[in-house]
Amino acid sequence: MVVTETSPFATEDDSARRVLMVHRPNGDDLCAGCLENRAVFAWFPCEQARWALKVISPRSEGDAL
Repeated sequence: MVVTETSPFATEDDSARRVLMVHRPNGDDLCAGCLENRAVFAWFPCEQARWALKVISPRSEGDAL
């Protein structure tokens, strides 16, 4: 699933949070979003969820912006 933003005011954090609302673990540790939207079996966190988690994770003090 590819999430695109239509709002000019949406941030990357907004996009990441929307991805995580869809790509979440189900009872079998599979990604519910991949299964429901693409009929693909993928372990959670899937590629999209890993991206979203990386985006919204707090940066350490040494990281560049």
